[in-house]
Amino acid sequence: QIDLGIARAHTIGSHGFENGDEFLGITPTYFSFNVTKWVVTGETNKDGNPFVNATELVVGKFPLFLEGVVRMMKTLDTEEATSIYNAVKKSGLRDEKLGMYTLSSSLVGQSYDMGRMMAFSPGWLENQSVW
Repeated sequence: QIDLGIARAHTIGSHGFENGDEFLGITPTYFSFNVTKWVVTGETNKDGNPFVNATELVVGKFPLFLEGVVRMMKTLDTEEATSIYNAVKKSGLRDEKLGMYTLSSSLVGQSYDMGRMMAFSPGWLENQSVW
């Protein structure tokens, strides 16, 4: 089941820096899901808002984050890990000028719904800081 989930994540893909990160084979770390169709259940919460069952979702893609790559590499053999390492070196996660890695690819243009990381300037805390 885990391998199936990882394969699906690769299929859905990720995007990041404008250099084609989505084609590097790097497993995305985060997705968003927006409900586009639903069925009202007839039940309500304590405030009277209706409960629904989602019947259709649209998957949103986020830029690459280093967290998913690091966690995945722990599970791979040396050859697979080296392949992922080489892909990350070519991705928006690598700051060539500094010769270091960033926590995320550029978050420019992302929705503030992404969370607190959007409140920070690039290079600060969760928003593309260097590690």
